[in-house]
Amino acid sequence: MLDARVVEYSNAKNVVERVLITYPSGQEVAFGRNANGSFTPPLGRYATFGTVTGGYRLIDKDGTQLAFTKSLGGGAYAITSMTDAKNRVLSFT
Repeated sequence: MLDARVVEYSNAKNVVERVLITYPSGQEVAFGRNANGSFTPPLGRYATFGTVTGGYRLIDKDGTQLAFTKSLGGGAYAITSMTDAKNRVLSFT
C-alpha cells in the first residue's frame, strides 16, 4: 500500500499533461489532463482525480478516497491517507 503514488509527466513548457497513478494493489493507471485543469480517466475507468492543496486526490467508483500530498520531489507524490466509503480514515506518515 505504501508504494501507492502519483507521478506527473510534463511537456517542454513544464505543464503537467498526464499523471500516472500507482494504486495500492500495484496497478498503474494514467489520467490525461484537460485544458481546464481537470483530469480524465482512461475508458472503462470510473474514478475522479484532481488537485488538492499540496498534491492530488483520487476518488474511486466505490467511494474510496486516496490522498497523495507528500511530495517525493521530481513531480512524484506519495499516499498520505485512504478514506473508505464509510468515512474511516487510514493515515500514513
